Amino acid sequence: MTGTLTELVVAILLFIVTHSVPSIRPLRARLVDMLGESGYLSVYAMVSVSATFWISVAATQVPYVEVWPMTVAATWVPNLLMPVSGWLPISGLTTANAMSIRIRADEFDPARPGVVAITRHPILWAIALWGLSHMAPNGDMGSLVLFGMASGFCFVGCVVLDVRRRREYGPEKWAQLSGATSVVSFAAILAGRAGFPWREALGWRLAATILAYVLLISLHQPVLRVSPFPP
Repeated sequence: MTGTLTELVVAILLFIVTHSVPSIRPLRARLVDMLGESGYLSVYAMVSVSATFWISVAATQVPYVEVWPMTVAATWVPNLLMPVSGWLPISGLTTANAMSIRIRADEFDPARPGVVAITRHPILWAIALWGLSHMAPNGDMGSLVLFGMASGFCFVGCVVLDVRRRREYGPEKWAQLSGATSVVSFAAILAGRAGFPWREALGWRLAATILAYVLLISLHQPVLRVSPFPP
């Protein structure tokens, strides 16, 4: 199975299963009882890192099977979308959010959601955009499986988190918290339920995104041995 598309799929499925454990409360509780909180977290981190490493290795060994050819136009897709993909996690990790991956949840103000008005799942959307944007110039089967499953996992995660948080908060509180936000990026803003968070979007977070993007672009070819720009 080594060096095959099947190995890559199995590695990705292991990653998905690993990251689904925290959402299965009875299973997580049983593991914590068996291993202790610190033991559970240590094992979880070790398995997650191992699965990520396995995916990285398996992706480089999959035989090249072309689905569509690389074009100059396609190479610009990630160059245009990755700045947005980079801005989302920087903004998401530094903004109070009670509805997705909880970050300073007790500080979240539904009347002033900040960048959460764009989407209540900024980190998941960042990974999804990374995957979708890289599918355009990488039309081989291995890349499509890798990037496609990563994006699909994040989109499913958005729905799962919405269901979980709605159940935790109850319909009334959920409606209050989520009224000025949306799952789909910009949907709440386009519907008029929220304004665009200009101050939060264009401040230091934008500067940090530019610096991070320049760093990633400069390291892309030396580390991954693939130029992000058209040949």
